[in-house]
Amino acid sequence: MKTEELLDLVQRANSPYVGVCVDLGNFMIHLENPTESVKLLAPYIYSTHFKDYASEMMNWGFKTFGVPLGKGSIDPKAIVDILINESKLDRIMLELPVEKEATEAATLKKEDDCVAERVAYARNILLKDYN
Repeated sequence: MKTEELLDLVQRANSPYVGVCVDLGNFMIHLENPTESVKLLAPYIYSTHFKDYASEMMNWGFKTFGVPLGKGSIDPKAIVDILINESKLDRIMLELPVEKEATEAATLKKEDDCVAERVAYARNILLKDYN
């Protein structure tokens, strides 16, 4: 669903039991601006899959892929500000999309490195003003 469709659905439900889990990468599927979408949905956000994505032009179109926080197309700091100040969210769940490597061991090593880098970024950059 596009942001406006999701917003309309939640508003029509008009229930304290209906809210939004914001997956930041999903906005890119519809070529929407994640920061603007989070701003519109903020009053209804209860959960999140917090991540960053980049896109690359391929000979068949675009490829979108996960990257470390702060290194993609999404503005994580702006989104954290909205989530903390305008939503009902009480925790941010980091989602760590990692592309598969040639071997399982290499993929697991890449995942471990990504976890360490993204958690450090979240703690040291994104949340430093809120501790």
